[in-house]
Amino acid sequence: SINWEIFWTNLEILEWKDLEIKIESREWLRQINSAIKKFSIDEWKTLFTAHAILHSIRVLPHPFDKLYFDFYEKRLRGQKRPPTRLELTIDLLKEWAPNSISYLYAELYIPASLKSKIHTFVKAIQVAAVDRIQRSDWMSPPTKKKAIEKVEALRLDIGSPDSFPTLPKVNLQTDTLLQNILLLGEEYTLLDMRMIGKEINVDNYWDDVVYSTNAHYYTETNQMILPAGSFTWPFYHEAAPLGWNYGGLGAVISHEMTHAFDMDGMTYTAIGEKKNWWTTVDLKKYKKIAARLVDRFSEAKVLGHPVNGSLTLDENISDLGGLAIALDALKLDLIQRKANFGQEMEAYRNFFIAYAVSWRVKDSPERALQRLFMDRHAPTPLRVNYVVNQFDEWYETFDIQVADELYLPPEERIRIF
Repeated sequence: SINWEIFWTNLEILEWKDLEIKIESREWLRQINSAIKKFSIDEWKTLFTAHAILHSIRVLPHPFDKLYFDFYEKRLRGQKRPPTRLELTIDLLKEWAPNSISYLYAELYIPASLKSKIHTFVKAIQVAAVDRIQRSDWMSPPTKKKAIEKVEALRLDIGSPDSFPTLPKVNLQTDTLLQNILLLGEEYTLLDMRMIGKEINVDNYWDDVVYSTNAHYYTETNQMILPAGSFTWPFYHEAAPLGWNYGGLGAVISHEMTHAFDMDGMTYTAIGEKKNWWTTVDLKKYKKIAARLVDRFSEAKVLGHPVNGSLTLDENISDLGGLAIALDALKLDLIQRKANFGQEMEAYRNFFIAYAVSWRVKDSPERALQRLFMDRHAPTPLRVNYVVNQFDEWYETFDIQVADELYLPPEERIRIF
């Protein structure tokens, strides 16, 4: 089995016995222990050599780069052509110099006025989340109280960090791309190792690139990071018609907020402590609702293969709960504007169209199947069609009738919160 003392000592982390280590998968460790007993040193050397080659082959000259493309990109993902030199350069810069690109992006594209407007927008979503929890018809007062505390305590990091981390001090070469990648990889690994056992300053912790059109929620810190790459069309625009921004960026924000209450997030408190804070009755009710969602998505098939409703449950909870919160935020906005019925219907229409547009994707069949088997997110079309048809407002806005393909009877529509 793994000799942990040798492992940590060689990493020069002598205080390893005093560390509290989070194990993501005990089964993975069991398999590694079994493999160590089963394979010889020479076999392990062969495996590590193979990994080193596979790690490097993408940036090696012809014919090695073609071997990489033919298997990983063409065979597994269905790509039709290899990347151009410019495309590969951009990909490598994003992979190995993310902080440098983030700094430039922040300087060029994130004025303080925009960050301020987005912060106000996020706060409106947060208010809607609290309001929705308060109106929940199945959560008891004690659980509601803890849930609201968690939403209100949510740490919001919006746009870009106040300061960027120190870049690795690496003497890059001008003639060997692979050597530069290996040098950068070594330095990034050392930076991570230096953090082991040290307390992270959450006030200056930013674990994402600024230019990403994505967002993340972290259970241990009850923190949401919303990079500035999402502040762009079609997610958000200051001149967008009423309702659009809520269905685009608003749904992204509320999706991440809802991760605080998915099957993993629900086990953490407002301060990131892993502890059950649900009443027994509420927990039972919630799991019953979640089971309906598992069954709903498991009914679907993509390219003849079934969707794994259990694997995608956390993301499906966040899609459904998040869209409900974003819609509530829009409703609060409409109330403040004293919108009439016609304006409400137009705003709802913009809301649902924006949500659908935000999930537009072009995938090859090979890539779609790879995602189906490996991704914790449901296939993209289902993230739209199997979510919007849970909302009464969608039926009213688009005049959906019983004979329509996506119609669900009211009693079959699922509401998380």
